[in-house]
Amino acid sequence: MYRYETNEIVEHTKTECGDRKVFLTTQAKKYIQLARDYKTSLGITSQYLFSLDALPLSPRSVTSLYNKYCDKLDIIRKNSHKTRKTFISALIDGKMNLNTIRELVEHTDERTLYTCL
Repeated sequence: MYRYETNEIVEHTKTECGDRKVFLTTQAKKYIQLARDYKTSLGITSQYLFSLDALPLSPRSVTSLYNKYCDKLDIIRKNSHKTRKTFISALIDGKMNLNTIRELVEHTDERTLYTCL
């Protein structure tokens, strides 16, 4: 995690909840590889996917780009937390086992899932 206020990179998340796993589709993995290849072609060697130099883009910059592409695709803008809730709702709507969803999104209590609806 990059802390903008101190300009340091720390090897832990900002809360005791820990790191969250993000499961990607094959198509998402393809786009990430395309982005990495594009950065390499520009001579950008940063370890961060969203960067133009050695530092990651600010959260505000990522949000701005996210909104730009939502507008371009004519889809509803949602912040990252709302996007996560939409993902959980889609899994529930798809009749996935609730305990599996809970484990996937790392909720300790199954009742927390229902706050996502």
